[in-house]
Amino acid sequence: MSDRDSDETARALKPIVWTASFEMGDDGVDAEHRQFIEIVNRLTASIRDNAETSTIAALCDEMVAHSQSHFRSEEAAMARYGYEDVEAHRRDHERLLVEIAQVSREIRHGVDRTEIASHALTIKALLLRHLFRRDVQYKSHFMALQRS
Repeated sequence: MSDRDSDETARALKPIVWTASFEMGDDGVDAEHRQFIEIVNRLTASIRDNAETSTIAALCDEMVAHSQSHFRSEEAAMARYGYEDVEAHRRDHERLLVEIAQVSREIRHGVDRTEIASHALTIKALLLRHLFRRDVQYKSHFMALQRS
């Protein structure tokens, strides 16, 4: 493993610390995002601590289930706030759910620890990318409504 790979792995295994900058402007959505970060941190810790595959798989399954529930409530909040891009966001959610469910299944069939950890970190990366790149697009809309 190169120094660069080692640095990337170490960075991927760091816990995420929730900050106010992550807030989207809706208490329910923010609470679910906090819970999501907590699950991600438990998943990361399980990989770092070389937990059993069944533990990692269970955490991935929990993340998939939480994502399904969260996506529905997030979409409802978007509709409630009149966010005009809700349909495109819903399609992104559907695509993301298919992708993370597939990766979660691959974890169950993995035998190599490095491969299992890589798949779990892929789920983490996909969901964090969505949170920090896609969800942030509606943040200004939610916040503006809060101020008015």
